[in-house]
Amino acid sequence: MKMTHLLILFLGLTLPLFPSEKLDSCYQVSFGDPSAPIHIVEYFSFSCPQCIRLFNRDFQKINQEYIEQNKVHWTFHPLPMDLPTLQGMHCLANLQNHEKQLFFKTILSEAQGISTRLLVAMMKKAMEVFSTPLSDLSDPEYLKQTKAFQAAFDYINQERQVHEVPMIEIDGQIYSSFPDWDFIHREIELRLQPCNAEAT
Repeated sequence: MKMTHLLILFLGLTLPLFPSEKLDSCYQVSFGDPSAPIHIVEYFSFSCPQCIRLFNRDFQKINQEYIEQNKVHWTFHPLPMDLPTLQGMHCLANLQNHEKQLFFKTILSEAQGISTRLLVAMMKKAMEVFSTPLSDLSDPEYLKQTKAFQAAFDYINQERQVHEVPMIEIDGQIYSSFPDWDFIHREIELRLQPCNAEAT
């Protein structure tokens, strides 16, 4: 890694990255009012320990403070670089958004430290609960025939794309700083300052 990139990461400054073309919304999970003044995208993987930890440690607070207050619209965008995330994408594509939210919360709340095999078993069980069984979810040949596989292939072959997770995009700007409550809270409050001033 170049020294300038190391310095930027160390100081927590914005790295001028360009958002890639996103996956179709059927593979994403959204929370909150789409007309909220701030839009945040978190790029995640179902096999990323930091993504799981961020969700379980900080997302509930973010949801209560900002999403439920209609200040932030939050979207989880999968980064399809591993098999569990591809399998998760295929599940999400078969669900309505309120079902996606429940699926996402259920899987990530139990995903810390478990094996890939158990993670996929949980996905299968969840899809059975939603009356959309995907018994072939563990079969690589089956997955290669899915629209999720083609979408993942197209995404990772873009000239520009997000390469790391978790990564945060706020109102179209991708940040290099590791996302946690302190960072996200600070960035949201900075953007809400004009609104807060008008309210007073």
